[in-house]
Order: sequence, then structure tokens, then C-alpha cells
Amino acid sequence: ESIWFDEAMSIRATRLGFAEQIKWIIGQGKEANPPFYYMLLHLWIPVFGDSEFISRLPSALFGVLSIIFTYSIGRLLFGKRAGLFAALIIAVSIFHIRYSQEARGYALMVFLALVSCYSLLRLIPGWRRRWAAVYVLSSALLCYTHYFGLFIILAQNIFCFTIFFRRGRAGTLGLSGWVVIQLILGVISLPGFVL
Repeated sequence: ESIWFDEAMSIRATRLGFAEQIKWIIGQGKEANPPFYYMLLHLWIPVFGDSEFISRLPSALFGVLSIIFTYSIGRLLFGKRAGLFAALIIAVSIFHIRYSQEARGYALMVFLALVSCYSLLRLIPGWRRRWAAVYVLSSALLCYTHYFGLFIILAQNIFCFTIFFRRGRAGTLGLSGWVVIQLILGVISLPGFVL
């Protein structure tokens, strides 16, 4: 299908510099999404072009990576068979297919949410700075991609606090460690919410 209005707005935003994109989002009042996807597209289009196919390709790539991370989360939680089944479900999901074909930030949002959840699940059993950094980075970028990313972070907090109250700890991650990670994430994400 040809480019529709919202995709055209995404492509238009790529012609602006990073600071101009932020001003455009704030000043326009109609754009409900934070600037991270537009910034990625801003770097992508000058290199590869702005045809319909090329403009939509990042979303398709994020959609494919989302299938891989869905498998990884399913395998980590319930085994290889569950991971394959979960990957199959997202691979044939009409919503996932649709949004992976649009020059909009929704496929990126799903990908970052999955990376955030995967890194959280890797962080809980064994504290590693690498997974904490991946968690904070992916969660912050999630908030800078779409404001609904905040709901993912809230759900993760409910999950972790439930574990803390039931067991006193979540693997090697203690309550104080989790609070520090969330404070760092909050500080990094705060400018996006202020703007």
C-alpha cells in the first residue's frame, strides 16, 4: 500500500535535525509520540533513501527481531517448545504484521519492550551490570519511542515488587538494587516526559 498520512509525517520529520524534531513534536501538539523513532529514521533515510520500501524497512527489521526476542523470552521462561509457540503466535499476528510494515515507531516499541523484558528476566537470577545496563537503556529508549512504554515499566515493577514481597528477594537482585535501577531509569527518561 502507498504511504498514508502518519507515515508521511514520520518521513517529513526525518528531514528535520534532532533539535528541530523535538521542537516540532512539542510545538505541533498533534504528534503523540516521542522523538526516538524519528531520530533513527533521520539517520536511516539519508543513507538508504526515502522510498516506501526503504522507509518501512526499519519497522520490518524490528518486527523480525521481535519474533526472535519473543522466542528467547518464551524459551527462558518455559522452554524451547513454548518459545517456538510464542514466536509463531507473534509471527502470524495480524497486528504485528501490519505495524511491522509501517514507517511508524510501533514495531520499534514492541522490540524495545521485549528487549527490556528479556534483560529484566536475565537480571533477576544473577546480578550482572551488563543486563542492568541493557535493561535501563532499552527501557529508556522505549519511553522515548512511545509513551505507552511506561505501562511496560509499571508492569515490570509490579512483577518485581510482587516477587520481593513474596520472597524477600528476586534472585540476587535485592529491593535496594531494583530501586536504584528504577531511579537511574527515571532520571534518564524524565526529560522525555517533561517535554
